[in-house]
Amino acid sequence: MGNSCAGGTKKTQKKNNAPAKTTALDLKLREVMQAHGKSSLKSLNSLLMKFSTVGAGFQDCRNAFEEYDRNKNGTIERKELKEVLDQVEGLDANACDEIFKNADMNGDDVISFKEFIVALTLAYFSKSKDGKMSLQLGRFEESIAVAIDAFIFFDTDLDGTLQKEEVLSTFNQATSSARSSRGAPHASRQRFEEMDWDADGTISFTEFLFALTGWAGIEEDDE
Repeated sequence: MGNSCAGGTKKTQKKNNAPAKTTALDLKLREVMQAHGKSSLKSLNSLLMKFSTVGAGFQDCRNAFEEYDRNKNGTIERKELKEVLDQVEGLDANACDEIFKNADMNGDDVISFKEFIVALTLAYFSKSKDGKMSLQLGRFEESIAVAIDAFIFFDTDLDGTLQKEEVLSTFNQATSSARSSRGAPHASRQRFEEMDWDADGTISFTEFLFALTGWAGIEEDDE
């Protein structure tokens, strides 16, 4: 990549740590959904069976975050993110600054672990069709592919946003065939609330991605 990430203007910090409802990542997902078509997942159990793949990829993400956090302060700075993005083939010269700007969702001019996930996912969406991430991040690509497929599985009307009714219906269908479904509605609502960070009754892909990280067992830093 020929463009340096050094420099940049600090944005005003938002008070709310929840991601903005329509982020650059969400807009990218809607583009991808048009080409993706229906989800390959047939049931919630088929998603659960892929959690080992998701967990491995997000652990690679965690390892990369810790490696490139050179001063070990728990955040990634602009120049540190550039080191990571230099390993992604097929990004254009301006991609680093654009990805940093869109991933820095709370405007503090550094990237937290959750924002790092957003940055790498944006890189995944932004690279050329034949571009590859480094071997270090190869499993992360697989995790994002699963995350996209899983989001579309829940998003029955394919509008790029999960409505509460869509999520509860999917969870309840999965539990209705179980031997005992006692407590299933409460558990389904609890899962929805875990994803709905800003409690507005809908879930963006960014919120879904953060929740999926937790479900896969990857520890998250306090924001």
